Amino acid sequence: MSKIMLQRMENTLVFTNRTISWMERERGSKNKDYWIGLKSLSELTNVHNISMKMTYKIFGELKNHTMWFDGFSVKNYSNNYMLSMKGRGSKEAYISSYHKLMKFSDLENDLDQHPIRNCAVEHQAPNWFSHCARIFWFGKLVTSWDNIEDCDATCKKPYAFLASKNRSGLRTNSYLELLKLELYSNDGYFAE
Repeated sequence: MSKIMLQRMENTLVFTNRTISWMERERGSKNKDYWIGLKSLSELTNVHNISMKMTYKIFGELKNHTMWFDGFSVKNYSNNYMLSMKGRGSKEAYISSYHKLMKFSDLENDLDQHPIRNCAVEHQAPNWFSHCARIFWFGKLVTSWDNIEDCDATCKKPYAFLASKNRSGLRTNSYLELLKLELYSNDGYFAE
């Protein structure tokens, strides 16, 4: 199995208020902050069977966690960089069901499924939105968990919001700090 970096988030690469044309190109350095670019992502994931590994931290924890998604692909520009993926576990299935077959929305192209709101404008970042929630791959950035709700463009760390049901059936909110996204190919397509 070979791998390639899709996205690494430390502190310097800022995705707030970016357009699709900015997101199409590779940004940063693979050893620090990095984004592969929508064009390359589309080219890589539509030729081979690709899995994606998401490494993240949960609010208030020091430990890193991972989630795996199979069948990860992003269509080309003419298909609005539509995302497809399937989660391996229950958390992953919950996330992938939200993002599956979503088109890439930005400040200028409202392609989310919300009937009124523009999710990219609301969250100040592009994403594969359905109804303005779940994982914000590039969205609002925070310097600390204390100000996560009222973050502005000066904030520094990417986060994802994950709503889930606890044992009593009530919805609970978890904030995830995205650290990196890696693509894996079982056929050795990616050179190490």
